Amino acid sequence: MKLIENDVIELTIDGIAQGGDGVGRLGELVVFVRGALPGERVRALVYERHARFLRATVSEIIRPSPDRVAPLITPGDHALWQHIAYPAQVRLKEEIVVEQIRKFLPGVEVSVQPVIAAPQPWGYRNSARLHADHAALGYHATGTKTVIDLVDDPLLLPALREALAGLRRLPFAGLISEVILRASAVYGYAVARLLPTATAHRHEIARLAAAWMATTPVLAGVTLADEPLVGAGEIFDELGGMVFRLSLSSF
Repeated sequence: MKLIENDVIELTIDGIAQGGDGVGRLGELVVFVRGALPGERVRALVYERHARFLRATVSEIIRPSPDRVAPLITPGDHALWQHIAYPAQVRLKEEIVVEQIRKFLPGVEVSVQPVIAAPQPWGYRNSARLHADHAALGYHATGTKTVIDLVDDPLLLPALREALAGLRRLPFAGLISEVILRASAVYGYAVARLLPTATAHRHEIARLAAAWMATTPVLAGVTLADEPLVGAGEIFDELGGMVFRLSLSSF
């Protein structure tokens, strides 16, 4: 069977890959299907072909998995598992760990401790990197550089969501290409780094930063790349009873 990009195929998904793609087979070819779950029968659009495997994305779910849930936000590279119910995510990620150990240590008996589930699968991320394209602000669509305009992101801590809402109320179009945010989970504030477009002037970015700070109480500082513009350029947070000073670029 000779398949090319944009062909639609039909297959059953019997596994899951590290990145969250469903895994099935079409003849001798392994097929990685973005947005598919183990146990599902799907139709999928091929977008990448290699000698031994294909990459595709779901175009129709013929037989859904009971673990499938409606995604809260437009799918993108930062939320590849959101169509999977959280208890199933925990189970599948544990299976992936066991499978990888068996792959690289054949013949070794594998026993792993159960995954400790997060108490809250949403509203926990303390950092975000979003792209701007004119008036659109959000993440890249999966596998592309197209910016998905994102009104809100429930994965983020409340301070980051509030800071982003404040930026969206301002005229940033044509001034910034990227915004990086970091929040203090303990103290509840955020700082931001703006990266300018090729045509933006420093005084325009400084004016935007000042307006953002003035209208968004949760925002404690803004930098232009590594240059401080207004307020703080780092945060303080607590972990294990110790206080840490963290830069925007720290992990």
